[in-house]
Amino acid sequence: MPPPTEPTAGEIELLGLPQPEKRSEALARVGAIVEEPRFHPHLTGRENLAIAAAARTRDAESRIDVSLARVGLTNRAGDRVKTYSLGMRQRLGIARALLSDPALLILDEPMNGLDPAGILEMRHLIRSFVDEGRTVFLSSHLLDEVERPATRSRSLTAAR
Repeated sequence: MPPPTEPTAGEIELLGLPQPEKRSEALARVGAIVEEPRFHPHLTGRENLAIAAAARTRDAESRIDVSLARVGLTNRAGDRVKTYSLGMRQRLGIARALLSDPALLILDEPMNGLDPAGILEMRHLIRSFVDEGRTVFLSSHLLDEVERPATRSRSLTAAR
């Protein structure tokens, strides 16, 4: 494997912290789902979040119930994840991302697998994160789903 590319000039910050010097501190304030989140199917939603919380700060475990409530999974938290629909697994992925009380949420295809009512609910949920002062970076091939909840957007084009 080739060595990583080193910067030749400039500086970068993530959440106001210089990178790569404060990488761990910055990443502790980031929550993310990438594509379809994966879970242990034989465990319950709550058990999956407990495992994720154990890898985070001590406060993460205390956020499990609040995170489940935020995404509307309180009533299904005791069910095995293998019984969840794709949309429910998406919401559980967001609940997992919330365990760290993130300042930055990176959501890749959060509308994936949701029915029209679920999409509307997800839009409101994303908007509520922004209203709380969190930054939400939303990635999707469905441009309309990125533009609807956006407060600022910039079209990015790959250089050829």
